[in-house]
Amino acid sequence: MPPHGNGALQPSSSTDENPPLVCYSTAGRYDVQLIAYNSLGSDTVTFGNYIAVSPPPPLPVISQIGKTLYCTTDTSYASYQWYDSTSIISGATDTFLVITNSGNYNIQITNHEGCKIAVGINVTGIKEFGANSTIYIYPNPATNQLFIQCSSFNRRENTYAYITNMLGQMLLQVQISNPQSVIDITSLSPGIYFLHLKSASGSATKMFVAY
Repeated sequence: MPPHGNGALQPSSSTDENPPLVCYSTAGRYDVQLIAYNSLGSDTVTFGNYIAVSPPPPLPVISQIGKTLYCTTDTSYASYQWYDSTSIISGATDTFLVITNSGNYNIQITNHEGCKIAVGINVTGIKEFGANSTIYIYPNPATNQLFIQCSSFNRRENTYAYITNMLGQMLLQVQISNPQSVIDITSLSPGIYFLHLKSASGSATKMFVAY
């Protein structure tokens, strides 16, 4: 039963009653041909567009902010599963993962057609935003402005503030130049968000509500 089409990879044909798995490099529809033999000869039947191959999910990207790993999202993604190296992490089925140590972390994405794709990230270190740092954000909930106060701010380092939603999507990014700063959040819809501070010394994450 050989598949026909440029996207079919080996094995492209088989003499088994139950042929082995055939992989396809590109999405599309493919023909299948069956040739039956006996002592009198052979007979051939071809099924046009018999196999429908769906495209794989778009390749996700993993980013790290402090102790949290974030996976990019896509409307075609149906489910997420995180792994510590090759070991499945029970219950880790969200778009982000909070880690406690360095290592190789992977995420497997499944789309609505059941196709899967996986990527990984090698985490070599987790640094906090200053061991003795105290960070306040206010008001919380906030409406138009979010104030940030950091006790161990270092003017010699470039410090950035990132705001992400619950899916890990980055919505705002600004550079912080003072220990007391303010971020305009009028563009945010009502909901729960994360503020991430990141510098060469490390990073920190705070949750806040916009309304």
